[in-house]
Amino acid sequence: MNLLYYGDNLDVFRHIAGERGRRSLFLALWVVAIIGVCACTGPQPAKSGASPVDDWDRMKDCTTQADRLAARAGWAGSKLGSNTNQGWQSHYSAKYRRCYALVSEMVPFADSPALVYTLHDAFENTVLAGNTNDPRENIQHTFCTINTPGATFGQIAEWNGKKGCEATAAWIEDRMTQ
Repeated sequence: MNLLYYGDNLDVFRHIAGERGRRSLFLALWVVAIIGVCACTGPQPAKSGASPVDDWDRMKDCTTQADRLAARAGWAGSKLGSNTNQGWQSHYSAKYRRCYALVSEMVPFADSPALVYTLHDAFENTVLAGNTNDPRENIQHTFCTINTPGATFGQIAEWNGKKGCEATAAWIEDRMTQ
């Protein structure tokens, strides 16, 4: 008996197999159809964010935007107001999908200048964090900050089990290396 022919033989199958047989046939045909479609299309790669091409374009856009920000902010010159610019660099983070610019400058104080780092979001033109390697507590309290939602100015930075300048240094390094 040919069960693939839907003419008179289907009535015979219905009579022999009953309702359960029809469900089983329907399920079997459905499974065969799905297997056939999957076999034709092959395995699909898992989507894990942006493609390398997208990341490459974003890196180029990041460099261009950071250059614009540097020109607007005057980082290209040697002076930032009374501060002396020590340099800046940009980095596109594929992990965080953000463009960062890290600026280092000497900030003058009465007794001695302090080397201060600030991390900026290059597209939003916002300061995300600050850090210093200066040992003076009042300087660290002022400059070692992570500007997250809800943070207040002068709040001791905490991140990943670290506090103060150690926390901000680790936070900045994470953004600039991922």
